[in-house]
Amino acid sequence: ARLELLAGMLRGGDGADDSAVLQAHVGEGHAFQALYLLSVQGRVRAVGLAASAAVGDSLRGRELAGSFLFRSARGGIAAAWDGRHPALESGLPTVGLATRRADGQVLVGEMPPAFLRDVLLAVAGPETTALWVMERDGNLLADTGQAGGAGRLERASESLLETVRAGHAPPRELQLGERRYWVEVVDSAPLGWFFIGRMSAGWQHPAVREL
Repeated sequence: ARLELLAGMLRGGDGADDSAVLQAHVGEGHAFQALYLLSVQGRVRAVGLAASAAVGDSLRGRELAGSFLFRSARGGIAAAWDGRHPALESGLPTVGLATRRADGQVLVGEMPPAFLRDVLLAVAGPETTALWVMERDGNLLADTGQAGGAGRLERASESLLETVRAGHAPPRELQLGERRYWVEVVDSAPLGWFFIGRMSAGWQHPAVREL
């Protein structure tokens, strides 16, 4: 919703004016570390970058028509997400969100991977069951039980996702190394993510250890 509001604030014509608006909504105190408006051809027209406005100006004109976010937003997805979006400045994987304006231009926002974990913790609360947030191919976006958790889990978790993708009920238990978990899987089709709640099973469960 925040990205859609920002998209509506932009004139869509003057790149300098729009860059000033975007620059005011990045960096400390804001969710986004980068914001940029792509033309209908996929070129960067306006940029707001936490690093500096000068660096952002140097990136105007870059062609991103082949990016997953641009193609998804132009294809009609209201809010497109990508957990491995290449950051505009560095090219390193980050969490990207895109929305399409009525004129066909696409606004992209970049957030640090840790931001997703912080949002989940804020919404669910610190006492909730730990969650893995995973893309459909098994890429781990966030782990509320471990700061900075991202990348991939062990092969056992991938077999769990294969079961869900095939339309079968997932097993209620998952063995990862020496640890065993009770798990519950929720498939969010609009986001293309799996939310996997987990709780230590057997003697590793805190309630059992207190007996």
